[in-house]
Amino acid sequence: MLGVGAIVEELEAIEKGTLKGTWFRNPYLMGQNTAYNVWLHYEGREDEIPLTYFVPIVLIDSVEAIKEHVPPVIYTIN
Repeated sequence: MLGVGAIVEELEAIEKGTLKGTWFRNPYLMGQNTAYNVWLHYEGREDEIPLTYFVPIVLIDSVEAIKEHVPPVIYTIN
């Protein structure tokens, strides 16, 4: 079984071995990109604002993947 969204309960289940994996899209990276684009707009540099930006979506399927991709503020392995 796979989860979608890497919510805390899914990450706990991966840690316990009861869930095979879940997709993770980093909300902090999305926020950083958005804030940067707002700043560009504020500075009058609208021509530098991309129409779209890429936020990687990664498969979290192990404790190692959690440690590598999920910021500790979202989930920390005990």
